[in-house]
Amino acid sequence: MFCPQCGKSCPDDSRFCEHCGSLIEAAPASGGPRGDHLSAAVSEIEANVRRAQAVPPPAQVFVPATPPVQVQRKSHAGLIIALVMVFLLLAAAGGGAFYVFHLRSVNEAALSENLMDHMWERCEEKIIDYYDDALPEPYSERGYKIDRKASAFSLRPTAEKDIVSVGGRVDIIDRTVDDASYEVEIEGTAKMDFMRQKLTDWDLEYHFEEPPLREAEDEPKDEPEDDSQPEPAPDVQPGESAGVPGSGSADTQSMYLWPTDTQYITNDDLDGFARKEIMLMRNELYARHGCSFQDEEIRTYFEAQSWYDPDPDLLAIDFKREWFNEYEAANLDTILNYERAMGWKK
Repeated sequence: MFCPQCGKSCPDDSRFCEHCGSLIEAAPASGGPRGDHLSAAVSEIEANVRRAQAVPPPAQVFVPATPPVQVQRKSHAGLIIALVMVFLLLAAAGGGAFYVFHLRSVNEAALSENLMDHMWERCEEKIIDYYDDALPEPYSERGYKIDRKASAFSLRPTAEKDIVSVGGRVDIIDRTVDDASYEVEIEGTAKMDFMRQKLTDWDLEYHFEEPPLREAEDEPKDEPEDDSQPEPAPDVQPGESAGVPGSGSADTQSMYLWPTDTQYITNDDLDGFARKEIMLMRNELYARHGCSFQDEEIRTYFEAQSWYDPDPDLLAIDFKREWFNEYEAANLDTILNYERAMGWKK
C-alpha cells in the first residue's frame, strides 16, 4: 500500500502513513450500516486532518539569545591601598607635628632655664657703663659687684607668634659703702628662634636705681710738710678753673673740655686731665648730641654749660654709637681705653 499524500510505501494494514501521518483510505468494508458509519467517520477524520495540514504553521520569531550577564566582582585592592596610604600620611604628619611640638617645648624650657645668661650678654655692658659713671669706684673687687640670680629672670609667651616677654633683675653691691645695694630692673621682649635655641630682636628697657649722690674722692694730693704753710693752688688745666674740675669760670663754661667732634685726642693729651675731667669729657661726647643724664652730678655739670641743649627723651645710655662722627667714635675708644688702663673702668 502506498500513501496517497507522500507516495511512500506503507504496510497494508496501516490506517495512517508512518511517514507523513496522512490517513490512508482502507478498502471498503463489507456492506451494511456499520460499514457505512465507519466509512463516514473515517472520511470526516481525513477531512479534519487535511484542513489541519492546509493551515501553515505559525511563523517562528527569531529572538536572539541574550548573552549571560557577567557580574563583575569589584576588587577592593585599590581601596585598601588608598586607605593604607592615607593612614601612613596621617601617621607621618602626626609624628612630624609631635616632633616639632616636642622640640619646641624642650627648647623653650632650655631658653627659659638659660635666660639669665642670654639677657646678661645683652645687658652687661650697659649696666657697667651706667654704674661706672654713677659710683666713685668702677666695677672691680674694691668698687662694686653685680649679683645675678637665675630665679630673678623670667620668660613668658605673648599674643604674638614667637614673641616672648622677658624680664630680670640684678643687684649692684657697692663695696665702698656698708650694706649699700641698688636694683636694676630689665624688661622687654625678644623673638624666639626655638629651632636654634636663640633669642633675637631684643627690645629692652632698663630701670636703674640711682645711688645717693656722693662726692667722688679726688686724686691724692701731696700735702705740704709744714701744715702751717698755705696749701698751694691747684694747677689749672685748659678749659677748667681752680674750682670744680672741668667746670670752669663763667667765661669758660661755654667752652668744651676738648673739641672731640673735630680733633683726635691722644693718651698724652689725657695725661693733662684729672680722672673726673676725663669722665666728664667722655660724657661730653653724648652731651653735644643733646643726651640727658640720670646721674645728678653729671646732669648738673652739663646744665651749667651754655651750649648744652638736652633732649629729655634721649638718654645717654640709649645713644647709639653709629650716631657719632669718625672723630667722636675714635675719641670715645681712646678715652675708654685710657680709663681701663688706669684701672678706672673695667
